[in-house]
Amino acid sequence: QKLSKVRQVNTKTTFVSTLGGLDDQAGSKDGCNGNSTFNSPHAVADAGDFLFIADTANNCLRRVHKEWECSITLVGPCVPAEAKAVGGSGKAPFGKPRGVAAHQNEDGSIDVYLADEGFKRIVKVNGETGEWTTISENPKEEVDLINPNIWKLPRGLAITPDGTKLVVADDGFKQIFTIDLTKEDYPRTLLAGDPWNENGSVSVTYIDGPAMQARFFRPRGVCTTNTFAVVADYMNNAYRSVDLATGEVKTIFGGASGSDGANDPSLEGFPPDYNTVAADGPVAEATADNPTACAIITKNDCAAAGVNDTLTSDIVLYVGDDFSHRLRMVEGTAA
Repeated sequence: QKLSKVRQVNTKTTFVSTLGGLDDQAGSKDGCNGNSTFNSPHAVADAGDFLFIADTANNCLRRVHKEWECSITLVGPCVPAEAKAVGGSGKAPFGKPRGVAAHQNEDGSIDVYLADEGFKRIVKVNGETGEWTTISENPKEEVDLINPNIWKLPRGLAITPDGTKLVVADDGFKQIFTIDLTKEDYPRTLLAGDPWNENGSVSVTYIDGPAMQARFFRPRGVCTTNTFAVVADYMNNAYRSVDLATGEVKTIFGGASGSDGANDPSLEGFPPDYNTVAADGPVAEATADNPTACAIITKNDCAAAGVNDTLTSDIVLYVGDDFSHRLRMVEGTAA
C-alpha cells in the first residue's frame, strides 16, 4: 500500500520480488515486467492464472497475470481521488475499494468480489470480461446506521475454498458477515460481533466467545477455510478465528480476551496499547501490531498446485502487521 507496489514472496526461500509498481510512484499505468503503476493498493486475490488487485486510491480493479507479470485495468477507468476532486475526466466505477476475493469455477471461469467501501456495497465481477454487478448494497432510503441489514464500512473480504460463501468484515459496525453465493438473491447473515458504541460507554473492546457477545475493534483483513475464518482485528492488535457454523470467536494470538463486567480484571489495558510491536514466539506470547491482512495455505492447496511443499503443519497462516511492516507465518493454526 505505502509503496504503491504489488509484490510476491517465495515462501520457501523468502525471496521478495515485484510484480507491478514503481518505488513511490503512484499511478494507473498498465504494463509488464514491473513497469505498471498502482495507487495505494489495499488487497489482492488469487484465482487461476491471475491476481486481482483492489487499487484503492485509483478507485478501480486491476488484474495481473502471474506468469507474464502483466497488469491491466479490469474495471475502470482508474481515477484517483485528487483527480475526481478537480473534475478529472472519466468516472471511477468504485469508491475506495478495500477488499477483494476471487474463485475459479469448475468451468474455468473466475468470479471476483469487491468490497466497495465508498459506495457501501459488495460487487461481483467477471474475472475475464470485467462486467460487474452489485450483489449487496444499502437501501436507497435513509436508514438507521445501527440497522444490521446495511453496510457501513465493508473492508475485509474472503471466499471459502468451495466458493459457496463470502466472508465480509465491516470495519464501521465492527462485525463479521457472510453472503450465501449459492442463492440468486445473495442473502447476507450476521456471523459474529456486538456492534458496540464508540461513545466512551464501553470499556472492553475485545471479547472472545459466543457470536453475538464477541467484540471486534475495526476488523479489516479476512481469510478463510471452509470451516473457519481468520480476522485481522486491527485496533485490538489481534488475529481472531470465527467458526463459520456457530460464529464462536477465539483468539489465535495477540490481544487479550475478556468481558465487560465491572469487576473483570480484563478491563485493564483496554483500549489496547497502540505502541505494541510485532513480537514473534509461541502464540501465547506473540503479539500483533495493527494487523491488516492474512492468507491461509494448506497442504491440500500445495498438492492441487503441484507444489512439493515443506509445510510442517496441515495449515499455515500468513499475517501482515501494518505498523511494524512485517509479513509473518503462523504454523499449526487452530480454529
